[in-house]
Amino acid sequence: MMQGVSSLRAALRQFSASWSWSEILSRLTDKEVGELIADWLPWARPDQAPDQLWTRRWQHWLILGGRGAGKTRAGAEWVKAKVEGRDWTGAPARRIALIGASLDETRAVMVEGVSGLLAIHDDDMRPGYEPSKRLITWANGAVAQIFSGEDPDSLRGPQFDTVWCDELAKWRYPQATWDML
Repeated sequence: MMQGVSSLRAALRQFSASWSWSEILSRLTDKEVGELIADWLPWARPDQAPDQLWTRRWQHWLILGGRGAGKTRAGAEWVKAKVEGRDWTGAPARRIALIGASLDETRAVMVEGVSGLLAIHDDDMRPGYEPSKRLITWANGAVAQIFSGEDPDSLRGPQFDTVWCDELAKWRYPQATWDML
């Protein structure tokens, strides 16, 4: 985790009632301000990233909400944090499955969407994306593959240490797909 952001989180918890944002920002270096802007957790709503995520390593996390609730952003930020090996996520992710209702929806929402994996990375940290191979590759060697709930057998063979599932209720074969994980 970025040290400046970690220090800022502690300060915000302690002084948020007595300091204004301008006072807080005036005490940060330019580097710390940049890290703060790039880190999602300080800006996330409590229901998107509850405090328990910072101290407890969850094996399963279900986000249930309507349109605009931040489900995609929370999922993309979680995958990004897993790839970066942030301390609150557990072991760093190296092989990731991205599963949506269809290949088109997985690509359009989870990867290319306004809150998808490509959008939440700064230009210099953005992973490589090969749409024809349904593959996303980060500089540290982590890879994500795109799958759909329409083809459970496509999950046969590959091994994953992390899975982000989106819109389970829309999967054509939910039980068969889930069983492949």
